[in-house]
Amino acid sequence: IGFANCRDPDVCIVANISLVGNGGCDDAANKRSCDWDGGDCCAETCVSGSVSCGFNGDGSAVIGFLRCLDPAYEPTPANASCIVEDQSALGNGYCNTRNNTNYNTARCNWDGGDCCASTCVSTDTQECGFSATNVSIGFANCRNPDICPVEGSPRLSDAVCDDDTYNNLLCGWDGGDCCESSCESTDNVTCGYGGVNGTTPIGFSRCRDPDNRPVVIPPGLANCSVDADTFELFANGICDNGLGGTEMFNTAVCAWDGGDCCAQTCVNPPESDPVCGLDTDDGSSIGFFCLDPSVMDPITDRNPSCQVPSHSFIGDGYCDGGRYNVHNCSWDGGDCCDDTCNSTTAYVCGQEGYDCQDPGAFDYGLCPNYDPKYKARTGNGVCDQSGASVAVRLNRAACDWDGGDCCPSTCNSTLCSSTIFWCNDPNASDYGTVGTCSVPFTSYLGDGACDEDGAYNTEACGWDGGDCCASSCVELVESSYTCGNRRFVCLDPNAPENAGVSNTSACQAAPASHVGDGYCDFDEPGFNRHRCGWDGGDCCPETCQDGNQYTCDQLLELLRDSGDPQYADVNNYSFCLDPNFRQTTTTASTTTVATTTTGTGTTTTGTGTTTT
Repeated sequence: IGFANCRDPDVCIVANISLVGNGGCDDAANKRSCDWDGGDCCAETCVSGSVSCGFNGDGSAVIGFLRCLDPAYEPTPANASCIVEDQSALGNGYCNTRNNTNYNTARCNWDGGDCCASTCVSTDTQECGFSATNVSIGFANCRNPDICPVEGSPRLSDAVCDDDTYNNLLCGWDGGDCCESSCESTDNVTCGYGGVNGTTPIGFSRCRDPDNRPVVIPPGLANCSVDADTFELFANGICDNGLGGTEMFNTAVCAWDGGDCCAQTCVNPPESDPVCGLDTDDGSSIGFFCLDPSVMDPITDRNPSCQVPSHSFIGDGYCDGGRYNVHNCSWDGGDCCDDTCNSTTAYVCGQEGYDCQDPGAFDYGLCPNYDPKYKARTGNGVCDQSGASVAVRLNRAACDWDGGDCCPSTCNSTLCSSTIFWCNDPNASDYGTVGTCSVPFTSYLGDGACDEDGAYNTEACGWDGGDCCASSCVELVESSYTCGNRRFVCLDPNAPENAGVSNTSACQAAPASHVGDGYCDFDEPGFNRHRCGWDGGDCCPETCQDGNQYTCDQLLELLRDSGDPQYADVNNYSFCLDPNFRQTTTTASTTTVATTTTGTGTTTTGTGTTTT
């Protein structure tokens, strides 16, 4: 019958006694009765055998010594994950490098500080910067990224400005040698001079220290009251309008930011991607904030009756349409006709198409050309009413009212909608009628991206033209979004994803397609609860299955990458509420029990005392 009933607490009982003292830390043997796995789990007591010290029991993973439980050798943050042959060699005054590559690493605190001048501490038997045979070797092997790589060099603070190895923040900008206000001349070298004998004037053009670099004020900006260090932002193509904490250069005394704030005067920096009108943070278009009277006055003088929010938009090369594209505003300063538009640095004429309403232009009354980037076409059964581009606004006389697509009485296609239409054709019998789908941009319907906000994802709008369900989303043209790049929010009750889900179902979470899709909806009410199968199993690693759009580990990656401190320590069980799988950790002197439910019953897999 063996000895299965042995309960003597002083006897080491493990499945395989040969693993005790083999070098690898085996959790089952890491207890007092087994002499803490024969010493395998602590750096001070481990001796490599069939498995190298610092590995787990079978040698399959590096774990360091964080599992050291021997109270005589508690691991410390400085060496717990450091795996070296001799822990006592850390911080002994000698930089271990040759054949000992693990010592001079971050996990070993750069050999306990032995390899850098400012962190090394000499001992009775070893002087810092010397070899084991007492030969001076210096600190050439200093690899700590937080320490100057040439620390202690006589070239620091010698009044000669050296290259980038020295002239950086960690090295105190070459000990101050490169800036006039921080450099101190020596008996042999005068600051601002270099060369072999220190007699060649080199000036201070290499000064990079932000606290000591010379301030160069552009001509004419002596009265511009901004921090001198920010003059490099002047005339750089980005409008510094004081928004979002930026400097305010958009004033007369600051020369209207060197033209950056008007499309008509902005100039992109040479050898750079276009930045005029863009946000420097994310590259999105933010337009212009033009206040320069030399630009504004001629526009308002020519268009005294033009009532628009920003007169600088007139004649900037971009067709703004609407109230800009009227006679009183000179047809947006000519921007909306190919015949009259003039490009600026910021905008190229026609980049978003033309909407020519000027009777004097040769292209007046022409239907916008088809743009392959968009799905808008006349006579295809889809009413192309509105959108950011002129090419998607076809419900006009010049386009025969989108080929009849926007009136139920004139639409001839199997795609004609009974809810998405705006009948503007005065000759149609149903002129003036409007469908129940009311959204700002009809071009968003069926573009491959699920638009949750507004009325897009409703029955009247065809559930955003099918964009919100994986089974109905279609990528139609070049500019379509990739289906699934935005999360599907499938509310269509007839979609296959929602098959079997009804209003009488115990799970009332919506959309039902999010249940069991591989993504734990921990922050949405109703999903992660018993009646919804704990979000269809999405929130526990034992029950989660990858879906078509998400993998089970994707949520943790998103949360960790978010930078939100509340998710810094998130793990696979952070949102697991299923009592069959959730991890329970209690306070000191209490017992934790992990259970697993199988097809035949519940099995206790481990008990013990846990301190938190």
